[in-house]
Amino acid sequence: MNPAVDSANRAQILNGIRRSLRRGELAGEERRAVEQRLAAPPRGPAVARAALPASEKVALFCQWAEANNATVAHVTAADVPAEVVAYLVRNNLPAQAAIAPSSQLDAYDWASQKMLSRPSGPRLGRRLDGACRPPTCRSCTNDSPLRPTAAQ
Repeated sequence: MNPAVDSANRAQILNGIRRSLRRGELAGEERRAVEQRLAAPPRGPAVARAALPASEKVALFCQWAEANNATVAHVTAADVPAEVVAYLVRNNLPAQAAIAPSSQLDAYDWASQKMLSRPSGPRLGRRLDGACRPPTCRSCTNDSPLRPTAAQ
């Protein structure tokens, strides 16, 4: 970083702002007022939900998630793998879960769910419904019925 270039760039930006405001650099009392405001900025608006107890915050989150077509299940950490399988069964989906690499997710007992397949590597780019999502999907060939067409 070159301080001279940074200073010139900063001056150019500030001069552009001043031109758009049709005024020059602030001086005197106006400048002191701005410096005081920047030194002790006012607090933003208080969001009422931030003051809610934790259980009500969770309930509100769940309400909004469900309103946006998310599925919410209240389970213990030990029950997460079983709930994933139960969700797939309830929705008549393949017993496959493409799970992002995460130490938290890896800590769950996925092996307890014998019927659950957890693909990894390049296969993660393939959608579980059998459709293809280029360019991440490397399993499609030129004659594959899953190969995307120009219209997709």
